[in-house]
Amino acid sequence: MGMHELAGVGNLYRIDGIMNSQVYLDILDSQLFSTIERQYLDEAQVIFRHDNDPKYTSGLVQRWLRRHDFSVLEWPPESSDLNPIEHLWNKIDRRLRLSGTSPTSKDNLWEKIQVIWQNIEVEFVQKLIRTMPTRVVDLLVAKGGYTCW
Repeated sequence: MGMHELAGVGNLYRIDGIMNSQVYLDILDSQLFSTIERQYLDEAQVIFRHDNDPKYTSGLVQRWLRRHDFSVLEWPPESSDLNPIEHLWNKIDRRLRLSGTSPTSKDNLWEKIQVIWQNIEVEFVQKLIRTMPTRVVDLLVAKGGYTCW
C-alpha cells in the first residue's frame, strides 16, 4: 500500500505524568510496530518524523531508532508548525469543545478523546499525509523558516 492508502489514525497512548526520553522510548517499543502493522506499512520504507525536543533527540532514542533501522527526517528547530499531528490535535480539540459536555475528570477526558480519535475520518488522515511532501518542499524553499502551514 502507498502512503495515500493509509487506514486512518495509528495507536493512541495515554501518558500519565511527564514524558521524558525513557517514557517516549517505552511508547515506541510498545506502540510503533503495532501501528506500522495496523497501517499495512513496509517498515523498511517508514521515514520517522518528530521534532527537536530533547526527549526525542536523546542518545537513548537515537540509538533505538538506529538499532531498528528507521530513517529519521531531519527537522529544523523552528518548524513544529509543519507537523501534521498538530492539525489532528486541533480537530480533536474542536470536536471535544463541540461535544456539548465538558470532561469531568482526567479519566473522562481520556474516554472522550479515545472516542473522537477512533472516529477521525480516514480521508482526513490521508489528506494530512499527502501534504507532507509539499510541507517539506515549502520548508526547503523557506530555508527552515516560516511557512504557511
